[in-house]
Amino acid sequence: MKMLFYEHFLNNMSDLTIDLIPMGLECIDCLSQDEFFNCLKSSDSPATIMMTGTKEIGLFKQIREISPSINIFYVVKNTTKTDLIKSFAPFCITAIINFTESSVHMADEIVRAIVSHNISTKDKRVHIRVRPIEPEIITSAVCIKEINRFIKGKVIDISAGGCAIKFDNHEEVSLLSPKTVYDPLLLKIDGTGIKALATLVAIHNNAAGFHFDNVEPVQMRRLANYIYRKISENK
Repeated sequence: MKMLFYEHFLNNMSDLTIDLIPMGLECIDCLSQDEFFNCLKSSDSPATIMMTGTKEIGLFKQIREISPSINIFYVVKNTTKTDLIKSFAPFCITAIINFTESSVHMADEIVRAIVSHNISTKDKRVHIRVRPIEPEIITSAVCIKEINRFIKGKVIDISAGGCAIKFDNHEEVSLLSPKTVYDPLLLKIDGTGIKALATLVAIHNNAAGFHFDNVEPVQMRRLANYIYRKISENK
């Protein structure tokens, strides 16, 4: 699900973007009004939500003209006047998000608003997927407990929800079984280890797709940081 940010309401917007990656949100921080409207008009991957704390009534008029169905999340601070919020009523604000300096708390409130308003997207993939590009390598090791052995490979793409791994040895791939839970699946990203409980979803030739069933929060944050960096590199 794509979400547009317009106007900086946090000192470090990247923290909020990273916190929302595991929730399945791809956030774009628009640095100018032109960039915001270009993203809003994009037909390739339209945004489902936009979030702002702007006081410009004219902006909301333009948003509704361009994208009548987009969900608008409005950020309010203690200093935000009630009369200002009431003036936005004709533009159908979807949710009010209370400002806090904690990106974690704001991310939680955003997700609660999405759930309470039953906001969904037509995107088939829940999470943003990125690919390591050579010479960058993400190594992996999958534990097969029945034979007390790890089989090793390289990650060909990864998201907060899972990864695809290519194995060099076809015989080792034959040891894997779809729908089996593997504990642990180990990854090494930028020299840092990440441990996951993962279910094997599918096998194709020497590649296998895994769904992450559980990743510790600190390690998920490391993975989200990596995904954010890759997205930023591709802009």
